[in-house]
Amino acid sequence: MNDIHEHTADAVVASVASKATYVGAGTSFIGWLTTSEAGVAVGIILGIVGFIVNLYFKRREDRRQQEQHDAQMRAIRGDYL
Repeated sequence: MNDIHEHTADAVVASVASKATYVGAGTSFIGWLTTSEAGVAVGIILGIVGFIVNLYFKRREDRRQQEQHDAQMRAIRGDYL
């Protein structure tokens, strides 16, 4: 049951990080349009932070899926170690 909660939390954080990336890009664009240096800086920072968080959680998801695949392959082959 704990695995389900962890997977759900990871999915939520990845979703929020993805949205933060888009918000950061949008803020940068609006800041550029209005020639606001602060807006551009905030947008770039939000975009970078959102990208890094999204990358971290996608790697965790990939590792978890690889472990699941390896376990399924061992079960098919009969290797229960």
